[in-house]
Amino acid sequence: MKKIVLICLLLIISFFPKLASAQYNSVLPKIKPQTFNVPTPKLVKSPKGITAWLIEEKNTPIIAVSIISASGSTSDPKHLKGLSEVAVSLMGNEIGNYSAKELTSILTENAINLSFTAGIEHLSATMTTSVEKKKLAFKLLKLALTEPRFSRNSIKEAKLLALTKIKQEAINPNTVAYKKFMKYVYKKHPYGNYFASKSGIKRINRHILKDWVKNRWTKDKLFIGVVGNINEQELSKLLDKTFGKLPNKSRLKAIPDFEVITKQNIEVKTLKNLPQSSAWFGQKGVARSDKDFFTLYVLNQLIGGVNLTSKLSQSVREELGLTYGVTTSLFPLKHGPIFLGFTNSANNKMAKTIKAIQTQWEKLYNEGTTKEELEDTKSFITGSFPLSFISSSDLASFLASLQYNNEDIDYLKTRNEKMNAITIDDANRVIKRIFNPENLFFVVVGIPSNL
Repeated sequence: MKKIVLICLLLIISFFPKLASAQYNSVLPKIKPQTFNVPTPKLVKSPKGITAWLIEEKNTPIIAVSIISASGSTSDPKHLKGLSEVAVSLMGNEIGNYSAKELTSILTENAINLSFTAGIEHLSATMTTSVEKKKLAFKLLKLALTEPRFSRNSIKEAKLLALTKIKQEAINPNTVAYKKFMKYVYKKHPYGNYFASKSGIKRINRHILKDWVKNRWTKDKLFIGVVGNINEQELSKLLDKTFGKLPNKSRLKAIPDFEVITKQNIEVKTLKNLPQSSAWFGQKGVARSDKDFFTLYVLNQLIGGVNLTSKLSQSVREELGLTYGVTTSLFPLKHGPIFLGFTNSANNKMAKTIKAIQTQWEKLYNEGTTKEELEDTKSFITGSFPLSFISSSDLASFLASLQYNNEDIDYLKTRNEKMNAITIDDANRVIKRIFNPENLFFVVVGIPSNL
């Protein structure tokens, strides 16, 4: 990990050479270029058939574990929307014979981190521990997955917090706009209606939560990534001890596929007493398994990724000064992927902001991109890739997500090769496939002028 951190620091310095020289007013010593050695995961399979991807780091005192369960909030029953959100908030709260106070004390004293989250399509669990405390940490992880207590008082508090969150989100323009966008696009599909509801939260009880655990944390849905100072033999034994007693299969129904169809339109939802409006926009995307996924990944960075040099950021933010930020991202949902964007602007500037975004969309669609733009974007993506390995926890999460997305175990080595193999013909073909401005759909929340 020390070598990885050094490489990341060198990358940061190389991205901001003027800043470095201005700050120190000196010539940096020449440093011999170092080759970035991409870590190679190992497939570990326990005697009971539980698998994990492992990157062994003998020089670190830490072990990080990331678990993905392929069942998220979209799998919550219609009458129990918000179930997964409440359930994950309780899983690391009271477990086995430990009260919430006792568990918090043990985790703190032993520097163990244990957390659970719920996403649209999957659940996540993370655990980090020192090598010395690994047996205790894995024991607590096992108890959280198999023996959450779900006491009456804890359920009551969790439901109250969830209901409070619903009230807060109802006056948050960003959240309101996102929910409206998803409902407009996905209609009655679970993707458009996975949000927690008051009635759903109120129906949750201990029996429902217990059944939720048995159906969500099952061996057939688990994807496990491990990074740190632990070898294959040790991990194999801990996999069986930790996950061996989980149910073999889930009874959950499969999520149906959905064909995303959008038309150029602007839907406005009035939310008063706001100085600015929020907007989500997008259209059909591609699945992770699609042959054009990596090309669209590069094009996303080019038009609106987090880099401030993207086309939208340069035009809408820097040149026109209409917003503090505008971003786009891939949302490769397995049963209905979309290409999604977000911005906010003063109420009297939102109409101009949307027009500026539409203009860039049309320009890209009609003119395509250039070889220079493509190569610069590819260089940024491949050059910043090592930043994914700054922490053991991030890398463990990356390993779990690769398995969830059905990537090959050598992905870390081949990923940049796939990016560099994208040609200008590939890019312009995918632009024509995806960026049709007649399909660009907006949802705006606030009190925007002239919309």
